[in-house]
Amino acid sequence: MAEYICSACGYEGNARRRKRGSAALEWALWLVLLFPGPPYSIWRRVGVSKECPHCHKETIVRLNSGEGWAVKKRMDRELGLVAESLNQPSNSAVRQFEEIKTKKPVNPDQW
Repeated sequence: MAEYICSACGYEGNARRRKRGSAALEWALWLVLLFPGPPYSIWRRVGVSKECPHCHKETIVRLNSGEGWAVKKRMDRELGLVAESLNQPSNSAVRQFEEIKTKKPVNPDQW
């Protein structure tokens, strides 16, 4: 099961970790100048962020969070996987269950 969802492109899956800085510069600092190597390595690893492997943006959120569920519902509506019903309140648990139950199968080749 997917753990993350991207709010920009709708990708569902695992996030990719992205470090700050450059690996080549880190190697050069360790090999040529030994003193600045460790602080630069620590700086790179402290600033790790998650990004979408599909669109390379940092707009990826956990799927089991409130924002993740909202993005999932919005993407399902945009793809036409869920029919919008106006007679029930938007935060009803019954409506959420019915949306999950009535999803249409999607062929990835049609995207």
